[in-house]
Amino acid sequence: MNKNHILSSAVILLSLFALTWSLSPVAAQTPIDVFFIAGQSNAGNIGEQNGVGTSQVGFNLDFARIADRISGGGTGPNTVVDAYSSSSLDLNQNVNQLAVALHDQNDLGIYVFGRNGRPLADLSTDSDESWNRNADELYPQFIAWGNQRLVNLQNAGFAPTVKAIFWFQGEGDVDAVLNGIDANAVANYESNYADLIAGFRQDFAAFGGSDLVVISTDLRITSGAEETQNQGVRAASANVAASDPLVGTVSTTDANGNPLEDRFGPNDVHFSNAAQEIIVGRYADEFNAIVGGGQPPVVPPPVSPVETSILAPTANVIQSGLVGGIDSAIFSEAANSNHARGQLFSLGDGAGNAFEITAITIRKSTTQTYLNDNMTLRIFEGTSAQFDLGTGHSTATDGLDLFVDSTVTPIYNETFALDGTFNNDDYVTFNLATAVQVDELSDLGFLLTYEPAAGSSEDRFRYREGSTGGRVSVSTTDHAVSSRSVHYAVQGLSVTSVLRCDVDQNGVVDFFDITPFINLLTAGGFLPEADCNEDGAVDFFDISPFIAELASGGAGGGIF
Repeated sequence: MNKNHILSSAVILLSLFALTWSLSPVAAQTPIDVFFIAGQSNAGNIGEQNGVGTSQVGFNLDFARIADRISGGGTGPNTVVDAYSSSSLDLNQNVNQLAVALHDQNDLGIYVFGRNGRPLADLSTDSDESWNRNADELYPQFIAWGNQRLVNLQNAGFAPTVKAIFWFQGEGDVDAVLNGIDANAVANYESNYADLIAGFRQDFAAFGGSDLVVISTDLRITSGAEETQNQGVRAASANVAASDPLVGTVSTTDANGNPLEDRFGPNDVHFSNAAQEIIVGRYADEFNAIVGGGQPPVVPPPVSPVETSILAPTANVIQSGLVGGIDSAIFSEAANSNHARGQLFSLGDGAGNAFEITAITIRKSTTQTYLNDNMTLRIFEGTSAQFDLGTGHSTATDGLDLFVDSTVTPIYNETFALDGTFNNDDYVTFNLATAVQVDELSDLGFLLTYEPAAGSSEDRFRYREGSTGGRVSVSTTDHAVSSRSVHYAVQGLSVTSVLRCDVDQNGVVDFFDITPFINLLTAGGFLPEADCNEDGAVDFFDISPFIAELASGGAGGGIF
């Protein structure tokens, strides 16, 4: 690389750094639904209690707690301190369980804001903070903190929507009555709670929260004067829920009406991790019932691996040879040395830059019944000449390698159970468990082998052929390409595998690609999406095409 090129590339690179500071972020692309858990210390404990680590479940989670002014090191009231945060599901069983149980198909953001023992009543004469909407204390802190997290998500390329707030609070108002601080704290709880919900919806409206769901947790069952006041808070929460279809409550008792006994703490106030897991499950159930009319989302029935139809496939057919009525057969290896049949095919130029193969269909001939028999489908990449180089296959000497001495590339292998009756002229579709991604303008083929179960009455699978060419077969001595053709269809989708210069892979080349592109460029590393000139490396030679793609807006983007 000459010095002039290095210098000009450095100038371009510096310009990219400048862009990251000077350009305003464009609209976020990826939806993310946000849930807040807020209130007193039991709310915070959902974020802090760590259960046994569990496997990742595919959600984009983040959760955090705001420190209490005492446990936060004596920083004083109205001081917001990030005391706990994590983006790892493995660290938190409670948040994990909540995420899994919510009937939500988008990425999720779950955030926790807890402050111990604070009431909804505005105790203006007391030094303690209040959650009251009109007090300049916890409520505005939470709103500012919550909106900042939504802005952070937006700046990271997401489109956040506030879906719900799970409200865990009430003991502070009971204590205010019992301690003679505010005799009306419980009596006013209903109006204060309704006003709080109105505030949540107003102050998160910019992020779709104008109709957010609010679900409260009933106070634990105690006894005596405390239980009398607890009943008042429970009744107030229930009244608000009864008047608002987007408000609900969850119980903290077991199925027999007894309190969840698994609590901890010197005053038996805080629920343990095991109890919290029950509670967050109830949060999810209540949310699902409110937004889904009490029913879980409709899940389509699973696709059968092997389907039959009297009609030829028409949806998502990316290549086919649906012609020919010649009767032929795929024999078991024990029954015939010619024991594998299939078809070569080529894919053209699709709407994206790749295809995903999802199913292969052939046409049956002659009605046959199978019980626990198997058909194995192999998909490979290669040409007729490459396949024809093969020297045949015998399991005794070659094992399961059906492509001995050919130079094709096997890319997929799946065995399907054959059970039931397959009628003459039915179309038999083998639905792949995992879609196979292949290049556009590629030469491909599939191969089918039949294996009967012990004692099976069938030693072959009979199917239809035509005479347009491309059928492949494997015997014990040869790999052959015939002038015959399988009556077949390949189903799938045209997809975009990697959008050039779309470093964060959000479907468009935009502002959000600049920082990860610079990081790769300066720190080293390789991602195919960052290899803008497609030379197998991420280096200075990618800068010019990256800027060009950024300016033109790959996939409809662009920031200039």
